[in-house]
Amino acid sequence: MAYASLMTRELEHAGDDVVVVGHSLGGLTAPLVAEMRPTRRLVLLCGLVPVPGRSLVEELKEGPDPFAPGAGAGRERDELGRSFWTDEGAASRILYSDCGDAVAAAAFARLRPQAQEPQIQPCPLREWPAVPTTYVFGTADRMISPAWVRATAAERLSVEPLELQSGHSPMLSHPAQLAVLLDGLAG
Repeated sequence: MAYASLMTRELEHAGDDVVVVGHSLGGLTAPLVAEMRPTRRLVLLCGLVPVPGRSLVEELKEGPDPFAPGAGAGRERDELGRSFWTDEGAASRILYSDCGDAVAAAAFARLRPQAQEPQIQPCPLREWPAVPTTYVFGTADRMISPAWVRATAAERLSVEPLELQSGHSPMLSHPAQLAVLLDGLAG
């Protein structure tokens, strides 16, 4: 909820013409933002899809697992329970598989620990926000399983996901293609 509140404050003067894009773990935050402020469209990009009233941890216990095989390699938890990448090679293989070495190294250098709260706190939504929602995924994503995306987008969002021929970070590997797609969704 803290991430969503921060995003909502940052968008305070943006007006009603906002498209919220949630990437990866940001998929847990994006629908909260769309519920808290006027939003024209919600886009989940290679992201997790929360279930109202349930936590990610609960979802992981009951399956199906949203993560691709090996997605947990190269990460640890700190004393606050935050997950962080310790292995640049693993992060490059999983998060930046279709990026050049320089782009992957620069992206790894900007990674920060991910808070535990969004993963353990139940999603505060009672229902999915009444906002048009699109799911965009990378067909070669090594973090979020493409098979999980196809099933989950249909089951939870009642949408057919849009495919990009990319890995987990198309904003780095295919920025022009992603920009055209997002611009089209923004209408």
